[in-house]
Amino acid sequence: FNFIIVRKRMAYGRYIFDRVAYEARRRKSIQDRIGTTLDSLTDDTFEVHHKIGVHWENFNRDIMRMCDAAIKRDPKGTSGGIGTLGHTGQKIKKQMEETLNKTGKKQMYEMEIEDAKTRFKHLAAGNNEAAFQGQWRKTPFPERKYDLLSSNVICMGLSDVDQRCA
Repeated sequence: FNFIIVRKRMAYGRYIFDRVAYEARRRKSIQDRIGTTLDSLTDDTFEVHHKIGVHWENFNRDIMRMCDAAIKRDPKGTSGGIGTLGHTGQKIKKQMEETLNKTGKKQMYEMEIEDAKTRFKHLAAGNNEAAFQGQWRKTPFPERKYDLLSSNVICMGLSDVDQRCA
């Protein structure tokens, strides 16, 4: 397992994340759970802002496996010095984790936000109800006189034991 295999997998599209297919599976699972079709979300509103993306989980998993295999092949493991297979594998693993945390997760989050904005735009366009229903009271309620508390009783209505514990 090495970079040649990773490049071949990249050429075959293993690291391409088809977001349209993902959204279709997500919608199908929702339909199966509720036992009906999603009438409010018809196919004309079925829109994914970013059609394809990087499948960061697959890419990260393959790089980690490649590095773990390299570390196992090195007789000194990760304790070898600079230039050894184990040391290089450890450096690549660390770099991959940083790339996933910095770039990959940010990219996945941004694509989800854009898709959510698209979904909510369609939901808001389909909502024709007013935000306020009924009559709007334009005059304030009359002032009320409040009784001042003369003593503070914690947990009034509880037994004496419970009031002491509170």
